[in-house]
Amino acid sequence: MENKRYESISFGLFLLSVGTVALLANLQILAWRDLLDFVLRYWPVFIISAGVKMVGNAHLGKFFGIIFDVLFFAAVILGIVFVKQQLLGSNQNTIKLDIVTENVPFERYTDAMSVDYDFNFGAADFLISDKVSGNYLSMTGPDNFRISENLTSEKVLRIDTKNIPLDKYYRIASLSDLNTYKASLGVSEIPAVMSISTGASKGVLTLDEMRLKSFTSQVGAGELSLDLSGLAVAPKIELSVGAGKTTLRLHGDKTIKLTYSLGAGSVKLKSEKSSLDKDFGGIGANGVYEMSPTYDVEVTVNVGAGAVEIVLD
Repeated sequence: MENKRYESISFGLFLLSVGTVALLANLQILAWRDLLDFVLRYWPVFIISAGVKMVGNAHLGKFFGIIFDVLFFAAVILGIVFVKQQLLGSNQNTIKLDIVTENVPFERYTDAMSVDYDFNFGAADFLISDKVSGNYLSMTGPDNFRISENLTSEKVLRIDTKNIPLDKYYRIASLSDLNTYKASLGVSEIPAVMSISTGASKGVLTLDEMRLKSFTSQVGAGELSLDLSGLAVAPKIELSVGAGKTTLRLHGDKTIKLTYSLGAGSVKLKSEKSSLDKDFGGIGANGVYEMSPTYDVEVTVNVGAGAVEIVLD
């Protein structure tokens, strides 16, 4: 009975610590990639601590283990929050790759009737805008990304970009100093479809001239900020979030239909013009909310343990 009580206390402290760290990450006090970097660099400390706890329990009793758990979990949380720069070390030895620029020019695909963009950035930060001329895409960043392009028989131009850290050591070493990519999209008369997939990165997308038919994003533990106005406000938008956060800002007098499916996360809908402020949450919550029967944009949201915020202005 005493052993079960001790195990319950120890497991409860573990859950309390994990929940606290997850909450701090969702509140942006911590970054998920800092936590991952911390674990990858200092995982031997956890093994040493487990050994100290086993020895202490054997010689000093079970109460030593409880006290040790409290002190250890508190030290980990406070260490990550307040002294993470010292714990994670400097980034002076991070591998640097050559910066290159690749283009997909308009004249290469003059017969295209529409274009599909598929961005996969993995754990790299990125900025996307539609401020370039003469190219479907102009992308600048460290020389470990790939662009593939092809024109289908239906005259749909497909452009896929992928961040490929080929070396395992480089992938680990770069977590605390992530690469940043800049993608500039040209504005053409043909409509576009866009998809973005990210891991533990921070991404910003700002579009106001592209003719977007639909937009889809998948976010793991990172953060994605979307700013759409003008023709770039796609009539269909789908947002999926794991443990990260996505912020969608739509400019103009737009009304939306929101369909949401939640795990343990949340969805917020705000309108600065109409003073609309709604929260949709609850474990396993599903629902539909329509601002108007004749809505302009259909937004579908799937959230695990993360958060989505939609702002209309």
